[in-house]
Amino acid sequence: MNRLPRSESVVAVVLLGLFLILGSEDTSHAASFQQDDGGAEVLTVNLAYYDTAGLDPEVASAMQSEVVAIFAQVGVAVEWVDTQALANGSGPAENSYVKVMLSAAPYSAWKLPVGTMGHAPGEEFPRPAVYVFDSRVRGALEGGKRKFVAADPEMMGRALGRAMAHEVVHALTPEPFHTRSGLMRAAQDSQTLTCREVELDDKSVAEARRGLTALRELSLGAE
Repeated sequence: MNRLPRSESVVAVVLLGLFLILGSEDTSHAASFQQDDGGAEVLTVNLAYYDTAGLDPEVASAMQSEVVAIFAQVGVAVEWVDTQALANGSGPAENSYVKVMLSAAPYSAWKLPVGTMGHAPGEEFPRPAVYVFDSRVRGALEGGKRKFVAADPEMMGRALGRAMAHEVVHALTPEPFHTRSGLMRAAQDSQTLTCREVELDDKSVAEARRGLTALRELSLGAE
């Protein structure tokens, strides 16, 4: 991904597929299926966050809140895995979460285009780890018409959170895709990284349905 916008597209990305397709209560995968008190199906995405960029705690908190808010709008719960427990060998099974890595910059071996703000390497489904690049997101803000936002922890966190949510969607869909607009658009600018609203996209909905169907099949196959 190169740059991205507001939450409601991930909303489309996951919600319709969730309510129209899923029915499993298995909790052993990166996406698990449960029911709330009203009997409605709820998808929980388990994320293990690692910061190798030394992000300011206030920015990190705003980033995680943005990720939670994006998915919450469609009834999708984000559970942050205790990474200390993972390090001690007492955390959940490895296939039960997606690692989200906040890095200063991408590895040169990846040879990503200039301006790429995140990456979901590998061909596994779901992908075991996704990356967001602090310097690339910050550069997008500082190089745009809204230079002031990079110095605002809340706005910087919002931009990073959208980049992270974008990559998490990639991790949870069988094949990479981008759309012309919305959260899953490939190229963004500083305004869309920090704007309040984005349009919902039919392409995102269709890919989400396909990805969620595949996740459900994985869950059933593990039983």
